[in-house]
Amino acid sequence: MKKINGKSVKNFIIDLIIIFIASLLEGGAVTIFTIPNNILPGGISGISTALADLLPLRVGQISLCFTITVAALGFWQLGFNMLFKSALASLTLSLMIDPLSDLVAKYNLEYTENKLVAALVAGVIIGVAVGIMFAREMSTGGTDTVALVLKKHKPNLPTSNLMTGVDLAIVLFGAFVFRNLDVVLYSCFTLYAANKVVDAIQQGIDFAKVIYVISDKSEEISDRLLDEEDVGTTLLPSKGGYTKELKDMLLVAVRNSKITGVLKIVKEIDPNAFTIITNATEIRGEGFKQ
Repeated sequence: MKKINGKSVKNFIIDLIIIFIASLLEGGAVTIFTIPNNILPGGISGISTALADLLPLRVGQISLCFTITVAALGFWQLGFNMLFKSALASLTLSLMIDPLSDLVAKYNLEYTENKLVAALVAGVIIGVAVGIMFAREMSTGGTDTVALVLKKHKPNLPTSNLMTGVDLAIVLFGAFVFRNLDVVLYSCFTLYAANKVVDAIQQGIDFAKVIYVISDKSEEISDRLLDEEDVGTTLLPSKGGYTKELKDMLLVAVRNSKITGVLKIVKEIDPNAFTIITNATEIRGEGFKQ
């Protein structure tokens, strides 16, 4: 199949669809919940919301200007291939905001009854949008691009801290523009909710378990797991604290879908095996995230 930047045409088309869906979700959250309530969700849409109160321009127009500027800065500092899809996502969102605002105003869909509810619902929707982008190893551009540029010059600072710093600076700027400290409070609720949802989506995608099996039949269990479940294992030498007996402990990293099969094989071979199961929110390597 034909390749585009190392990926198949099919994957590229899926990425475009995800970009459209994520932009539609975030655009809807911004136009229905955050803009009418002067809540700043961080990123380009957040600073655009604040500046729209000062400039004779709409939020989408300001967002588009920032998107082009940030994309140009990112391409210059970080390269085209790294940021192409992020810039495309940010551009799509910017182009959607004003048309969505018109539709929301036309059908009177703005939610202004309860700012706390608006902040939390917006955060959840934005978190879903960002989460599905991250699931495809993409981003929505804006804050993360600025953070990556800053990290290039300040490599010792964590990217997450830089992103949080940029978002908080935007929120504080918005509080100054609107002259209302409530902006900070509700915007922080939105950012917090969004981050929690993104974390939940990422952990759901990468969620797996690590199983430790202590048994006299570790090698037999290992062979069965490899043959029947296609699960890789590691044999670790261990020594009983009470019996001082030497035996192999089996370490198995598996996704949720294979846990039942693994435990069934362990029970069939050695019903007396000592088994420990722990959560692993992220595993990198063959068969998992690269």
